Amino acid sequence: MQQQGQERNAADLHIPVLMKETLAALQPVLDAGRDRPVRILDGTLGMAGHSSAMLQAAPQAELCALDRDEEALELARRRLEPFGGRVHTYHCRYSQFEEALDDLGWDKVDAVLLDIGVSSLQLDEAERGFSFYGDGPLDMRMDQHSGAPSAWHWVNRESFDRLKECIATLGEEPQAGRIARAIVDARQKSPIDTTAQLAALSPIHTIAPHLSQHACEQLMGVEHERQQVWQAWLRRLDRLDTSYKD
Repeated sequence: MQQQGQERNAADLHIPVLMKETLAALQPVLDAGRDRPVRILDGTLGMAGHSSAMLQAAPQAELCALDRDEEALELARRRLEPFGGRVHTYHCRYSQFEEALDDLGWDKVDAVLLDIGVSSLQLDEAERGFSFYGDGPLDMRMDQHSGAPSAWHWVNRESFDRLKECIATLGEEPQAGRIARAIVDARQKSPIDTTAQLAALSPIHTIAPHLSQHACEQLMGVEHERQQVWQAWLRRLDRLDTSYKD
């Protein structure tokens, strides 16, 4: 992670996916935005790659942009500065779009864009705790200033039954019981503080402790298992599924 105070550029940090496809899907609105005012809602602004392209393509478009991640939002604001008053940003979930539109006095929009999930900004920075490829604190919150519990609180304080239910339901992991038991047994000895500690809790080690780490991963597909567990934590903590249903 770069030191505080160093200038970071959103365009250099992230390349948006499906850019051509997104612009093609929105082409009728963008074409209209060349000749008359149109209103676009980007419910997951991220680092503003899609929004920047839309505003360039439609000179009369006005944007309402939302994001939960304050770091991403600040980077996006700097990227969108050239568009001046055509851009309105809000620090909130996309499920709270009505509040943002009410604040602007908009009763409708011409297009809506949602790019749901985590981005490289979160995954590439170990300090955010989103990835098991780097060692960092167990955080995993999109909004680190929300006051909501972090992954550390969930992993270290929830009951075995709730951990098992979370991993089985949100992570769709058939080994949920063994993983939950491994977590509970480990935290009884000492707190699970980092992503590396959590990623190491593969139930295969309790079944065949004599195997090497490589042999364990080959035998049980630990990489996939970890991905399922991480999916469970992310969905539990950030309620991606709840926001979508809302």
